[in-house]
Amino acid sequence: MGKKKDTSLSFAIVLREGDEMIGVTSTRNIDHRQGTAVGGILIGRKDLWGTGVGTEATMLSLYYAFTTLNLRKVCSSVYAFNERSIAYQKKCGFREEGRLIRQHRHEFDWVDEILLAVFAEDFQPLWEKFAKDLPE
Repeated sequence: MGKKKDTSLSFAIVLREGDEMIGVTSTRNIDHRQGTAVGGILIGRKDLWGTGVGTEATMLSLYYAFTTLNLRKVCSSVYAFNERSIAYQKKCGFREEGRLIRQHRHEFDWVDEILLAVFAEDFQPLWEKFAKDLPE
């Protein structure tokens, strides 16, 4: 058997005002045969956390994954203590699929990893509502 090709895409997150790049979204481990991928985001400016920038970037990234890449499912994971990340991902349609108990070392403790995923058919109604509020 040959080695599987690891396909990934990344998009810069740029502020509309001033064109400043403040982060990146990624869609990696794209598997067209299974219709799946793993999504992620990083916003480098902490002052922009909780402002909706991450939600908008994730919604746009998911829209691309489901419409252009024709994927059926995008997965993600987060440390269990990161409640803000879990909340925003659920806002984008992700649902908890599992938990890896004491999976990662964080500082001086072992923490759980929450596994999340969103399916194309569950995302579509959220996108329709979200897209109405996007600037032209």
